[in-house]
Amino acid sequence: MKVVPIESLSKETQGLMDAVNNEPDFPCVLIISSFLDQCLVALLDRYFVAGSNSEHLLQGSLFRFSSRARLCYSLGLIPHDLMSNLLTIAVIRNKFAHSYLSMTFEDEGVTTLCKALTYPHVHEYVGVNGTTGESLGTSDPWARFDSPRSRFTIVGVMAASRIQLYALGTEHRI
Repeated sequence: MKVVPIESLSKETQGLMDAVNNEPDFPCVLIISSFLDQCLVALLDRYFVAGSNSEHLLQGSLFRFSSRARLCYSLGLIPHDLMSNLLTIAVIRNKFAHSYLSMTFEDEGVTTLCKALTYPHVHEYVGVNGTTGESLGTSDPWARFDSPRSRFTIVGVMAASRIQLYALGTEHRI
């Protein structure tokens, strides 16, 4: 896999949102998981010592999405909650990719996995109706995004943004 610089991925995040919002379930899953995989590769590339050994690892030994997520966590590059979400996204991706029948987010197994995805913790939230200015009366900013597809998409895009931020703050080793 060719390493895409994190700055390029950052610029493509809006395109990611546009793509997943307009695609059926199968391409949505593949696009988000592929983008996340690219973000993990870019993060590792930023962390690793520059050179052929690093390229070999990124293009060979560390070819699996779940392996990259586990390595990023083990190196202290991402927190546990993010790794857990990435591993769940990997399982969802594999369910879609290896299904010979049409699969959707409404499939019972996929729905269960999507429910396991966790939104970032919000310390304080005040919901306001954009039209009337009235309070929405909920302390949960994620309450209106309860469908499996919404949860998958939002958690996936937020995970990509978090990885990009971690990568931007990471420097090559010696």
